[in-house]
Amino acid sequence: MSNTSLVFMSEDQTIPVTTSEVIATALDKEHKDVIALAKKYQADLNEFGLASFKTKPIISGKGGTQDKEIAILNEQQATLLITYKRNSDKVRKLKIALV
Repeated sequence: MSNTSLVFMSEDQTIPVTTSEVIATALDKEHKDVIALAKKYQADLNEFGLASFKTKPIISGKGGTQDKEIAILNEQQATLLITYKRNSDKVRKLKIALV
């Protein structure tokens, strides 16, 4: 697994980050489960900087739009969040790719 698609620069171009969407896709998990985990452990994530949650519009199945909340995580936050997942093959590979 290449980390080039997992990590990108923050909006202000100062630090490498990833998102809960990227993590969910890489783990083949539902995004709602990953964002719920990030919210549950937000205080832990904040130990490594303020965890950022943003909403973005997505097109719903009926042609309208809905807001989707995503977490934007720095390397330490992403690594911590992934350590809270069970060590399946995909989780271990993602940990390796992020490090």
